[in-house]
Amino acid sequence: VDGTTGYDFLNYVNILLVDKSGEEELTKFYEEFVGRKLDIESIITESKKLVAKTLFRGDIQRLAKLFGVNEDYLIDFLSCLKRYRTYLPYEDMNVIDECDKEKKLRDEKALIRLQQYMPAIFAKGYEDTALFIYNRLISLNEVGSNLRMFSITLDEFHDFNSSRVNSISLNATSTHDTKFSEDVRARISVLSEIPKEWKERVIYWHDLLKPKIDRNDEYRFYQTIVGSFESYNEEYVNRIKNHMIKAIREAKVNTTWENPNVEYEKRVLAFIDDTLSNDTFRSDLINFLKKVTYYGYMKSLITITLKCTSPGIPDIYQGTEVWRYLLTDPDNRLPVNFNYLRETMKKLPDSIEKITISDERTKMLVIKKLLSIRRDLQGYQKLQYGFRRGKIMVLFSPVVTKEINDEVDLPKSFDVLRNVEISQGKYKLSDIIGEHKIAVLQIKND
Repeated sequence: VDGTTGYDFLNYVNILLVDKSGEEELTKFYEEFVGRKLDIESIITESKKLVAKTLFRGDIQRLAKLFGVNEDYLIDFLSCLKRYRTYLPYEDMNVIDECDKEKKLRDEKALIRLQQYMPAIFAKGYEDTALFIYNRLISLNEVGSNLRMFSITLDEFHDFNSSRVNSISLNATSTHDTKFSEDVRARISVLSEIPKEWKERVIYWHDLLKPKIDRNDEYRFYQTIVGSFESYNEEYVNRIKNHMIKAIREAKVNTTWENPNVEYEKRVLAFIDDTLSNDTFRSDLINFLKKVTYYGYMKSLITITLKCTSPGIPDIYQGTEVWRYLLTDPDNRLPVNFNYLRETMKKLPDSIEKITISDERTKMLVIKKLLSIRRDLQGYQKLQYGFRRGKIMVLFSPVVTKEINDEVDLPKSFDVLRNVEISQGKYKLSDIIGEHKIAVLQIKND
């Protein structure tokens, strides 16, 4: 086995494109809005304990007998683990020792058996519970994520990329199992750059709609529609309803899959109907989305540029060659119109400057052009505003709502995405990356 399936890459790119400067304000407003302080560590720990005690009760009983310990000790151990599973005997016992405080879990055969349950309990507790409870910025709530991390620096992203130069890991950004597609996450991540505007809109919507549901669920709903809204129709309303029912059942706070709270779920569905049919709300949402969607396009294009040019193998999920706003499964497994994609590919221009950033062909054109230059990608050299790999230089700005006018020294090169020659010299970064916030240059000489 060499490399990973790409969720590590997905999450590094994801948090790279979240603006650290928005963390404090978003956290403060989230806790003010829901009316309580939410501790990430406690939510994760208690979520894992809950699923161990309920969904895996019989397994926990059998495993506890194998070790000769009480069930609570084993549950505390499993909820303490910070990774999906251990791989004994191929690694030392440090990870086990951190959580096996009293050194009671020493039986090797029982440990190997226990390891088979670690991923399931971690995934059900973290991915399918905690990620639906802590809703501060739900673009961060992704498979393989670490909710404790809000953002990373470009240097930290460089370190991650450098570690993968000689691996054959996948570079995923959307899959059949992601909570949101890359384009939904990109929009939601824009909120980290405009926290004041986001706060104003949420307060206005809440006062306008006067919902009778848990404010935490309400807060998730607002982010979900900001990330996924394209047009108001019956199909979209049903998709949102299905998503929200799944989200609140997964959270296991107000309702569950095993014991649905029918009355609460009815209130949530009524809230969705009332909200999306409200002309005043829709008008305000659409006006707000003009900015969010515009900047979201930029973050999406940066995401796929990094996917195609970073060390690793680009993993392009079916249908995401164009803008696609998908929610948690089964929504992310909707049929793909391959005939439409084939026809769209026939209409691609030779430059991203010849079509608007909102045009679906923009994303497909970037993917097509970048896949064609992958043979030139070698090694990894970090730059202040991007990186260089062999003959290819990648420049971008993770923060998309501000212009960066710093100068960059460029060699004679060819702008792959814009189909123009670049002379050697000094340029403002903003002039090179343009409206799309990305530039991929094929170097002619050094």
